[in-house]
Amino acid sequence: MPQPVDLPSEMARVNAVNRIQQVADRMALVAMQRHADEEAQERLRAETQISDSPKVQGEHVDAEAKRRNPYAGKRRQKEEKGQDGHEEDTAHAAEPSLDQDSEGRHLDVSV
Repeated sequence: MPQPVDLPSEMARVNAVNRIQQVADRMALVAMQRHADEEAQERLRAETQISDSPKVQGEHVDAEAKRRNPYAGKRRQKEEKGQDGHEEDTAHAAEPSLDQDSEGRHLDVSV
């Protein structure tokens, strides 16, 4: 025998299904908005991130190497300067040094 249809219980069931469907739709919209927001933030991060130039990467200082040999960079710069600036070396060599007098003899300045 068929069950009689109870109108209030059927309406409550339909309303519950509609509410569940609305909640599912809202959750899907929230997930899409969150995904779009994350993509926008990632794009913004990528656009504002400063890219490292090769020169900056080459000048990276290793802390342990700097502790062991603190003057290595200055020596390297001096060598590069010596290779690039030969005019400075010749001008500097023409000046008389303090440890030699004008006749080329060695002047002992130790105490």
